[in-house]
Amino acid sequence: MYSYTFRQWLSFFYLYCIFGWCFESAYVSLKQLLPVNRGFLKGPWLPLYGSGAVLVLLITMPFDQHPVAVYLAGLIGATLLELVTGEAMVRLFKVRYWDYSNQHFQYKGHICLSSSIVWGFFSVMMVYVVQPQVERFVFWLNSEFVSVMTFLITVCMVYDFAGAFRKAMDLRNLLDQAGSAGSDWFAFDAARMGSATEEQRAAYLARLQDAVEAVYANKEDSMMRLRISDIHRMALTVIACGGDPENFGTDPDGNPINLIHDTVWNSNSCWGDPGDQGINGYIWALLTIDAKNYQEPEGAEWTREKLVSELLSRQLADGGFGLIKTDPSDVDLTSMVLTALAPYRGQDKTYTYTGIISGQEETSTVDAVAEKAFARLSELQADDGSMLTYDERTSESTAWAMIALASWGRDPEQDGAFIKNGKTLIDGMQAFCLADGGIIHSLDSDEKETEGNNMAGYQTLYGLEAVRRLWEGQT
Repeated sequence: MYSYTFRQWLSFFYLYCIFGWCFESAYVSLKQLLPVNRGFLKGPWLPLYGSGAVLVLLITMPFDQHPVAVYLAGLIGATLLELVTGEAMVRLFKVRYWDYSNQHFQYKGHICLSSSIVWGFFSVMMVYVVQPQVERFVFWLNSEFVSVMTFLITVCMVYDFAGAFRKAMDLRNLLDQAGSAGSDWFAFDAARMGSATEEQRAAYLARLQDAVEAVYANKEDSMMRLRISDIHRMALTVIACGGDPENFGTDPDGNPINLIHDTVWNSNSCWGDPGDQGINGYIWALLTIDAKNYQEPEGAEWTREKLVSELLSRQLADGGFGLIKTDPSDVDLTSMVLTALAPYRGQDKTYTYTGIISGQEETSTVDAVAEKAFARLSELQADDGSMLTYDERTSESTAWAMIALASWGRDPEQDGAFIKNGKTLIDGMQAFCLADGGIIHSLDSDEKETEGNNMAGYQTLYGLEAVRRLWEGQT
């Protein structure tokens, strides 16, 4: 085999990076029936393939006339590279970019026998079939052209790697906080929007499972530290990321953890009455079981009818909802109740309950209660289109009003009840946006807000996603 110059080796490296990206992206895209950009970087290159190709070429040079030796050397070299790279990525970024855990004869999910065998055959094909053509092509190119192209690709790849590295470190920080509100809702948003890759969703599920198992490992402390709606949030994030909240990790006794059973159907026995934290507990219990229309078990302590009745019973005299009986109507809670009740709209079914204001037995449909709630929400909209919470315009309240409307099939851009002075909720939301993409909490703070707020950001993101889903006919 020819003794190559550094520039030629660099050309080979980049060509195989591009070949690898084309092969793997095409394979996964066909498998998933949608376009997939494989790899750690954004650009059309996979450095693992370039590195593997160069490594195989280097280690097979001494015996390139012996196919069996080339096969074995390629098998061993590529397997070691895959093992080292996979372990490094997990240690550094806490993410698996490939996973062979479901394959036979695998090690730590990084390597497996079937993959190694394929690497051996690829090595033989590359040395005897592909490389001669690549070599001929590189030799044919003008040397100055090669110099310019390798320089430009190097600059692009370094820039790409720097950006990918920053994002990977941000993802690592997110994974380290799995189980917290900020991280869970961000992962929920990213998964629902389709912006999280399969590997990223799997990585978050793995870390969230660790967090859930830690909660169950010290349940007494967890019940003091967490509210039941925190566990509902974890369950919803599991669902969004493609996991199964009915079988998510194991408790200290080795039993499967069923978040749906423990926090909704039988929550009294496991985590207590969801209403102990106010109306929030009922809202999130209902949202959780309806996220995938979970089947109600016989003998459940909390049924859908019971949860809906509890929510209806808490409607205030003005049509809105507050955290407790003595609180005034709150935009966020009223919107959350409407969102939780949305799956039950358009039904003739009546619910009988004791109203917390009247103290009397009342009977109503979901639609009748919702009509009053939407009317109260409309009254709490400011002239600029945003929503008011205790006379303060906030992005979170505006986002939740958007979610409530979208969940009932009402377009915030077209609904006349939520257009003030020609301004819609989406117009109102724009006032909270900063130039760098951040979202502030309030327009009426004592001091003007100049930095984005995490909670405002993820709630606004999902408010906009709810509207997008409405426009595109998704649930």
